[in-house]
Amino acid sequence: MVMFASTLTVPLFAQGVHRLGLGSALDPVPVPGPDPAPDPAPDPAPDPASDPAPDPAPDPAPGPAPDPAPDPAPDPAPDPAPDPAPDPAPDPAPDPAPDPAPDPAPDPASDPAPGRGK
Repeated sequence: MVMFASTLTVPLFAQGVHRLGLGSALDPVPVPGPDPAPDPAPDPAPDPASDPAPDPAPDPAPGPAPDPAPDPAPDPAPDPAPDPAPDPAPDPAPDPAPDPAPDPAPDPASDPAPGRGK
């Protein structure tokens, strides 16, 4: 059986590091930081007898009254539908032209007699 050197090197190295107490190769290295500052001493509690009474808060000045909401404008009445235009009255049939009066018969007395001159 053939084994490659790289397959044995990493596990053996990691085991050796752990046995020496150096940690794993995958562990992050801790970086030392500055020493934490000591907690400051708490302020001593004030003597309640020596504190003057707090000033009462002044009443806030009333602000201007808010404007009442304006009444919404009433909806305008819808325009009434226009009356449909009445159908135009049909043109009356024109009166037929009166028959022209027949020519009156000639007055025989006023006509010259045939064959006579005027």
